Amino acid sequence: MKHSLEERMDIGRRMYLHEITYKEAMEIYGLSESCAHKYMTDYKKAQGIPLANTVPKMKNLQCVVSDMTAFHLKGSYYELTLFMDLWNNEILSYSLSSRKGDSMTYIHGLA
Repeated sequence: MKHSLEERMDIGRRMYLHEITYKEAMEIYGLSESCAHKYMTDYKKAQGIPLANTVPKMKNLQCVVSDMTAFHLKGSYYELTLFMDLWNNEILSYSLSSRKGDSMTYIHGLA
């Protein structure tokens, strides 16, 4: 069954607003499952609603995180601080200190 653009948008809207389920839309309008999903997706796109599982595109160095790990090795205490770019999972820099709570590990890691 062919539906006009307005009808497709209305069906998508009704599913988006949970007025009807996908299964109900399939039964009422004679749609296949993929068609029902497409109507919902088309409605979301037309309204500027973000699609599920849409990950914003990042660029290099847009999101840099740090992590400090403390550990003992052969009876000595160490703190290792890593700086990592989440875009490509690259370790940008690191710093190692044998002093507990040494804030200079972060400063040296940024240099």
